[in-house]
Amino acid sequence: GKPIDSYPLAWLRRNISFLGQNFGRHEASIAENIAYGDWERLSGDRAAVERLARSTGLDQIAATFPDGIDTHVGREFAEHDLAGGPWQRLAIARSLALPAKLRIFDEPTSNIDARAEHTLFNAIDEASRDHTTIIISHRFSTLRMADRILVMHEGSVVEQGTHDDLMAVDGRYANLYRLHESFRIREER
Repeated sequence: GKPIDSYPLAWLRRNISFLGQNFGRHEASIAENIAYGDWERLSGDRAAVERLARSTGLDQIAATFPDGIDTHVGREFAEHDLAGGPWQRLAIARSLALPAKLRIFDEPTSNIDARAEHTLFNAIDEASRDHTTIIISHRFSTLRMADRILVMHEGSVVEQGTHDDLMAVDGRYANLYRLHESFRIREER
């Protein structure tokens, strides 16, 4: 009930973590990229950075590089670069680094396969306990995990509930879900 511009900018930066579809790809080491999420706290806490790398599966990706999570990555100045999915994992780890009260993820796993998506959502769930997390997604695998789904149409919330609630209502969500499933079944044939 309070306008957002009434909060000090420093408070907003400490309490809201946002990961958009177009995230930063920083020319730095994997560890530094993670620590950038809360540099003041994590630049001197290697164990916390390593925990974030493990929880998001970045440790396995980093193990393929000569210096592990200390390997510098990027297109411009580094010898090694990451594909889209690993960069997205890195952005998620960086976003989870800040112990924010509110986390907002916009299509956080759009470049990631189902197995990696499962790992990342476990990490997001674990890091977000006692916090509010908003995930904006069109992926039903993502939506099914939500405690509450808000269905928007033309700028308004038109349905809300769990996946099962919304399927029982048989409205917009259920229709889109069935359409999605029909395409998925055709692809599997």
